Parts: sequence; C-alpha cells; structure tokens
Amino acid sequence: MSITGRARSDRSGGGPAGPPLPAGFGVVIDPGTKQFGEDTLFGGTPARVLRLSRAGRAALAELRTGPVRSAAAGRLARKLTDAGLASPHPPRLGARPDVTVLIPARDRPALLDRCLTALGRDYPVLVVDDGSLDPAAVADVAAAHGAALVRRPVNGGAGPARNTGHGAGGAG
Repeated sequence: MSITGRARSDRSGGGPAGPPLPAGFGVVIDPGTKQFGEDTLFGGTPARVLRLSRAGRAALAELRTGPVRSAAAGRLARKLTDAGLASPHPPRLGARPDVTVLIPARDRPALLDRCLTALGRDYPVLVVDDGSLDPAAVADVAAAHGAALVRRPVNGGAGPARNTGHGAGGAG
C-alpha cells in the first residue's frame, strides 16, 4: 500500500500515520472517492492518489464487506481515513459499558443539576459532596436525579473526592 503524489500520511499536513484502526471498526468510503482499475483510489481533500498493492487490494475487499478483521485492513483503514478517502465507522456496543459516573461536587447545586440533567439516566451516578456548606442542597439535587451520594465532611478538592468515590465502590 502506498500513497503517491503529494499525499501526506495524515490530514494535519505530515508526520507519521496513526495506529491501525482496531478490529471491529469499519469504514465508509467517501462518495467522492473514485476507484480506477483494481489498484488506484483517488479523492480526499486535498486530492490524493492511493495505489494499492496486492495485500492492499485484499484489505480493501475486506473493508468493503465488513469491519476490520486483519492487521492489513486496519492499516489500510487508517490510511483511507487519514487521507480523507473514507470515514471511520465505530462498532456498535452490544451492551452498555460497565461504568459508574463519579462527580465530585462542592456547593453549586444549580450546576450539579445541569450536569446530571445533561448526563441523563443511562449510567449509574455517584456524587461525592466534597464538604459543601449546604450539603442538603447537593443531596436534594442528587436524589432528584437518582444519583447515589457520598459525603466528605471536609473539602479536599476534586482528586480526593474522586478517591473517596472510588473507595466507596463507585468506579472500578
């Protein structure tokens, strides 16, 4: 696989190509990308020419039928996306990731409410009250959004609040 002409290995204007796209990722070939013969692709912005080796042609055939399964397809997928000839298509998650959102908070219940509203109820949330002057206000907001609450009696900052939340089993 090689890029000819004035092509660069990434969109930022030079430098090494990024790592291969991981297994499970697919690519969507840009509608403006043209294929000439078996081994030449043209497109992108700025315009680029990509000449494919035998391995590159096999990798392109793999990418046209589904997600990345081989190392060669992962490398070609990276070249195609870096050159603007295709867009990455991440895999769909079959199940929700096993995460807990941990939010350190100190006072400012209105901002906590906005944060929890934006987050929604898709993931479990643990709010760590880091020594608020009005702990009832923080507790009320957390409860209204179904978030668990851990209270630190003394303010220590966001880092210690996160550690408290992690110790409480909120993340792992």
